[in-house]
Amino acid sequence: MRQHHRGSRGDEGLRLQQLNEVLTDCRRYVDQMGLVIAGDFNLDAGAGYAASALRKAGFRDAVRQPGIPTTIPHGGADRTRVIDWIFVSDESCSEGRVHNEIRASDHYPVSATLAALPQYDCMRRNPTVEAYATGQPEDSGSTGW
Repeated sequence: MRQHHRGSRGDEGLRLQQLNEVLTDCRRYVDQMGLVIAGDFNLDAGAGYAASALRKAGFRDAVRQPGIPTTIPHGGADRTRVIDWIFVSDESCSEGRVHNEIRASDHYPVSATLAALPQYDCMRRNPTVEAYATGQPEDSGSTGW
């Protein structure tokens, strides 16, 4: 599932409600397949209630670089945020990064290379799937991957 939570400013409660709706949707599929939730969450999903809700629902951070900002500083302000994420629901190995050398929008792209276990030895780095979240909304009502 790809996420773009509305509004870069404003009600964090609304964004948490949107996250809860996505997690509720995911419960229908979690026993059938591994799931990916990726995109612009417009909140720090690595801390607080959002992180707790994601962990409780069985998701983990696939990028694993929580301290690296995913937004580009605007104007004279040096305010950056970590709001673009990729979460996975299975026990796959992952290696991710924030592509802070790419300036195609006001967000840096994030990517994660995923590999299913146990067929994959995490030390061999032989990826089977790559997931990307660009921080760019596809369309205003989209929640699909």
